[in-house]
Amino acid sequence: MKSSMKLKRIYNYEKHYLIIGTMKKEKNEMYIIKLMNEFIHGILWVCDEEGISTNYDLIDKDLELIKLNEETRKLFDSYYEFDSHNQNCWFNEELEKKTKDKMLELIRKIKNRLSKINDGTFIVVDYETEKLEKL
Repeated sequence: MKSSMKLKRIYNYEKHYLIIGTMKKEKNEMYIIKLMNEFIHGILWVCDEEGISTNYDLIDKDLELIKLNEETRKLFDSYYEFDSHNQNCWFNEELEKKTKDKMLELIRKIKNRLSKINDGTFIVVDYETEKLEKL
């Protein structure tokens, strides 16, 4: 069973977005697992054709993915500084460059885990690896 989210608000934090939505349940559709770092959320985004979904047990209850997603969230969130550099919210690009190998390793582990548990109900789209490799 799936539930999708219709978007309510999008906050732009230095070109990084936090998306908040409301749930609507449906059944038997293909999911897209998007790997994209977002402030406060982590890298794993479960999506369907209507948008962001929640309550996809295959992903949401996998302890290894939960742990890895939390590690990526903490690392990515550490790039944000508040009331710093004469800005309310500042993204530390130098720290992102410095820690890119750690982030790339976490993404590799996430992709490997997703590959192991994939039962044919989802595909993975990685928006981060290529961007990070260019830093």
